[in-house]
Amino acid sequence: MNSLLLQKVEKVQSNQALTYTGLYTSDEVKLGEHEVAKLLGIELFELMERAGHALDHFITLLYPNVQRVLICCGSGNNGGDGYVLADLLRERGIQVTLWQPGKAPVAGDAARARKIWCSGGGSETTSCFELPEGIDLIVDSLLGTGLRGKVRSPIDQLIELINRAQCPVLSVDIPSGLCADTGRVLGRSVRADSTLSFIALKRGLLTGQSRDWIGQLYLADLDIGQAFSRYDPPTRTFMDISSVCALLPHRAQSAHKGSCGRVLCVGGDEGMGGAIILASEGAARSGAGLISALTRDINRSPLLSRRPEVMVKIEYTKEQFISADSWVLGPGLGLTDWGKNLLDQANGLVKIKPTVKLLLDADALNLIAQDPARYQALYQGQNERIITPHPGEAARLLEWTIAEVEHDRFAAARALSLRYHCVTILKGSGTLIDDGQRVWVSGTGHYGMASGGMGDVLSGLLGGLLAQGMNAREAACLGAWLHGRTADLLQDHYDPFCLLAGDVARHLSQAFDELRSYTQ
Repeated sequence: MNSLLLQKVEKVQSNQALTYTGLYTSDEVKLGEHEVAKLLGIELFELMERAGHALDHFITLLYPNVQRVLICCGSGNNGGDGYVLADLLRERGIQVTLWQPGKAPVAGDAARARKIWCSGGGSETTSCFELPEGIDLIVDSLLGTGLRGKVRSPIDQLIELINRAQCPVLSVDIPSGLCADTGRVLGRSVRADSTLSFIALKRGLLTGQSRDWIGQLYLADLDIGQAFSRYDPPTRTFMDISSVCALLPHRAQSAHKGSCGRVLCVGGDEGMGGAIILASEGAARSGAGLISALTRDINRSPLLSRRPEVMVKIEYTKEQFISADSWVLGPGLGLTDWGKNLLDQANGLVKIKPTVKLLLDADALNLIAQDPARYQALYQGQNERIITPHPGEAARLLEWTIAEVEHDRFAAARALSLRYHCVTILKGSGTLIDDGQRVWVSGTGHYGMASGGMGDVLSGLLGGLLAQGMNAREAACLGAWLHGRTADLLQDHYDPFCLLAGDVARHLSQAFDELRSYTQ
């Protein structure tokens, strides 16, 4: 085995390049690792040994001072990884307590690893009711990626005990109780401080509830990642900085405002002027040349005082729409006749200008959900279009419940893209971008973005990128990444609880600058 490659552990975060960024379901990884091991002439037990070595190396990197470790092993291959680790830690003089609480017998390669542990003098206990004193680290090696139903007794009780511990918790491959495909909790889940996943990234680790449970996520490919990605090229991708920076728009030295794209933002009914202001600012910060806002008269003064670069229109004209390269429809549009009339006008004009690019958000989506036939031209033409629903809007568009959307965000994003012939940005923790064939996951952003107006800034930013000539997929991927990354970069200046949408709009240039610096 190549120990240098085995010990290569990559932190999965948004501001570094990863070697392997494909995302897979648990079944895809299970099948793929068997086939790739066969192709490479590797025993599956050797992969288990490699996983144990990667865990051992990981502990020396992140927890170098541990003296007493509790390893909780299940009866499957995830538990087998734990047995291998236990033996390696024992050889290094670390005191290991090993718990094996499952009623099912340990079998297969896991039994082989258990035998090695026991033959070297290791022991185990099945009475797992009270944590030993003085433990420096708990290793969760209970349940792997194959879990389908809810966690049962006694594992659920042990998970509760682990979560009450006052020491760090490292999960092997995935926190026990978390669904590898969707990121939802299957009854009860270990809350890890760090998770070391193997071979390839499991898609559920990067969206939905998973962020509350995985801690810091790392990947060790066990020296077969390259062969695995060749065997099963991914249709889902985690967006890292290297993949995103290639999307940055370039500008000729001779460029002028008329050649850099024209954006029309439509919305801001009475009482919702902030939405159109934030969307207009997001568009202005995108690099687009000319920004117009069609809104209520009451919003004219606030918008101009906040962003004098934006041209404010208060009466609809056909020319306003026809002259724009992209339309941002929805921020603060409202559900009254005023908003409906403006959306009707856009719906009628979209066929006249087939090259216009559309960003549909907020009340534009709610109006479409109320009467899909009325606004059919907005989502069934050949125009490049992006929709940016949060789970509530997605549920209305699909006629699902919010719980059904969150139950499988990947399925919801794909259903939206196919039904509305668009690129979908399903917002939330681990934002998904789906074009109907492929899906991308953005790892940027944090809980501080859970406040009003953030989506409006994103809508304007996306409209600006579209106006500059990007296609819907490129704009969606770049815009979602930049939006969240800006919030990440502001954590040194703003407590996440205090972060405002306007702060993100004002500082978008920081994320742009980071990407451009990376390419130099």
